[in-house]
Amino acid sequence: FVLSGERIAQKDLFSNSDPYVAVGFDTESPPFRCHTRTCPNSAAPEWHESLPDLTMPQGASALVVAVYDQDALSRDDLLGRGQIDLRAERKTVHTVNLYNDAGRYQGSVRLFITTRSGPRLPLKWDSQVLNVSGEDYRDAIFVQEPPDSYGQMSAAEALDA
Repeated sequence: FVLSGERIAQKDLFSNSDPYVAVGFDTESPPFRCHTRTCPNSAAPEWHESLPDLTMPQGASALVVAVYDQDALSRDDLLGRGQIDLRAERKTVHTVNLYNDAGRYQGSVRLFITTRSGPRLPLKWDSQVLNVSGEDYRDAIFVQEPPDSYGQMSAAEALDA
């Protein structure tokens, strides 16, 4: 669940950037297919947006968060990227600092992540209401962790996962 951004770098000449967040794994090459809507002309965007479930590829160790400036007449500009170690605490708000390719700070993004373990089955959105910083939100980014050993889980266990 992508909550918000703060101090997002200005890439446009006469206005703030038009940022959106793309999410993927450190084993994947950008551009990532999961992304938020664009927040026009904002250095402090409020997305409050859930993204589709992601299945963690074998060997992945981090969730990568990239923020782009949407441009109508040219290719979207990468503003910055950061990552969250997949061993990080779940069901909590994470602040991801963003850096450009030169290593300069470009702002931050707040998101809420939870995981589910189990076989690689399609996941449904959890309809529970999350309370984050006193505000209620529906859904979250669900990262499905691959099982330790495929084929070791029964069908009943898979449905409970």
